[in-house]
Amino acid sequence: MVKRILTIGVMVAVVAGLGCAQRYTVSASTLMRGDTVKDVYVRTADGYEYHFETAAVQGDNLVGTLQEEVETVGESGDVFVSNEVRTLNIPISTVLEVEGVKRSLSSNTLYIAGALGAGAIVYAAATSNDVSDGRQQSTGLAHKPDQ
Repeated sequence: MVKRILTIGVMVAVVAGLGCAQRYTVSASTLMRGDTVKDVYVRTADGYEYHFETAAVQGDNLVGTLQEEVETVGESGDVFVSNEVRTLNIPISTVLEVEGVKRSLSSNTLYIAGALGAGAIVYAAATSNDVSDGRQQSTGLAHKPDQ
């Protein structure tokens, strides 16, 4: 029962987290003015799609910043993972499409509701006195076959 509640809670949180984010086309005029656009996807002629935290046109390039996960191996062999900000310059002539991500208030509300709902379910499950071993109790409708 607890696993079922937790599974449902996680599913609710995931669905709520997806929310109503929509992509929209960022106009060329917005980019050419040099405005910085946040949370954008850039598709290039060579088939790549980049997800930038910020992007702006500088000269003949679209300059985007993104978070990159970097792994380093220490002397003892331990692997350390860190996030680093990386800047990429993409020639404007290779950019096919720039799309921004628009989140509406309703999607933010869904994020919050999903997180609160999942938290409440996890809290209820963690503080539950139910120590069932997974077997169902008899409802009186089942019977043992004669031996």
